[in-house]
Amino acid sequence: MQGAVKATEFVMPFVFYDGHNIPGGRCRVKKGDHAWLFLDRARKVGAELGVGGDKTRREWARVGVDDLMLVKGEIIIPHVRTTQRPTQRHVLIV
Repeated sequence: MQGAVKATEFVMPFVFYDGHNIPGGRCRVKKGDHAWLFLDRARKVGAELGVGGDKTRREWARVGVDDLMLVKGEIIIPHVRTTQRPTQRHVLIV
């Protein structure tokens, strides 16, 4: 039963935020997937869409998951367990 629930796939919409909202897109994820997996897929969407113009297309392609932050409402969802303060520049809001 639990395996069937975790295998359930859904589409998660998101926006990019770097001082202002930039339309992002949608990513397919499965229940139970790690946050870093979603961040990596969203980063690839940003690179494909060329979020912010041609210059940032290359930038998004080079951005690592460690440079991204996942925010839901007022909650920051860490992609790894850490005690360090977040210093990321790019934010994905779902």
